[in-house]
Amino acid sequence: SGQDRTHVGSVSFSWLLGEFKDNKTLDLILGGWQAAGVATYVSGAPLQLANGANFNIQGTNAEGVTIDGRHIAGSPQMAAFPVLTCNPAENVPNGFMFNTSCFAAPSVGQNGNYIWPTIRGNSYKNVDLSLFKNFAMGSKGQRLQFRISAYNVFNHPTWYPDTGSNLTLNYTNGVQTNANFGKINEDNKFGRRIVQLALRFTF
Repeated sequence: SGQDRTHVGSVSFSWLLGEFKDNKTLDLILGGWQAAGVATYVSGAPLQLANGANFNIQGTNAEGVTIDGRHIAGSPQMAAFPVLTCNPAENVPNGFMFNTSCFAAPSVGQNGNYIWPTIRGNSYKNVDLSLFKNFAMGSKGQRLQFRISAYNVFNHPTWYPDTGSNLTLNYTNGVQTNANFGKINEDNKFGRRIVQLALRFTF
């Protein structure tokens, strides 16, 4: 299922430091601090073939004819599938979402694999962290709060494949010819560290 996320976990915490009533200087520096945060982990989404003509397999035979189900499976109603020569989820090279060398062109009269191994994209990892410092002001409960918050504090982006990542097979030699197939484009990411500073006066 395209909506499957096998593992989803979230942990939240809040820690309030005590006061140093016997040492005003130490209390001013260390007392009254509060730390809070949320850590989230979500398994990568399954990468699926586009549900279109020939599942986005593009290629021509030696005569220049576009290959489709008629040539591979004997019927234009049948989609042409690539042949898997290995598990694309294993031995993934740097900069790619999966092992692109595992895909080869099917031969005439013998279609490729209908059921594929599960191939997942990058997992989502995020940690938000906030630090608060409260300063008492006056005798009527007024206080000043200094706050620093960092969203995605470890600056961990989530990558996704290049938009032109179609499987393109040369049916003359069976080689995959699209250099962007499964490739991670450095611009195709979301998630960055955001730091926010704030002062809050309570009266």
